[in-house]
Amino acid sequence: MKNVFLGFLGLLIVTLVSCTQEDETCIAPAIATNIIGTWNVSISGGSVTFNTDSTFVDPSGALLSGEINGIKLTEKTYSVTSDSLYLRAGSLLSSDNLSMTVPVTKNECDVITITVIGVPLNLNRQ
Repeated sequence: MKNVFLGFLGLLIVTLVSCTQEDETCIAPAIATNIIGTWNVSISGGSVTFNTDSTFVDPSGALLSGEINGIKLTEKTYSVTSDSLYLRAGSLLSSDNLSMTVPVTKNECDVITITVIGVPLNLNRQ
């Protein structure tokens, strides 16, 4: 009787453990939510951090950088539509700015693919 009980208990434990180890697949949230965080940019090797306040930090200019009339464009903002990413770099010292809209061709949990001048760039979550 003791062996039957131990066998049943062992089977129960194996069943419970196998149920909790199911393969968890990630369903990516909307791009506007998913993009928040730090990403490595393929090809350039730089990293970009998208903040919740619609600003982004791009220290190496991996996505967007520039200078107009000797003024560096360090104030960077972004916005997202359902299928595009709008990036803008400006300065507090001037109304001049650079901007671009790039299509988002893939939105996965840890990879977002954008196309810049026909070249696909992967943003890989750090």
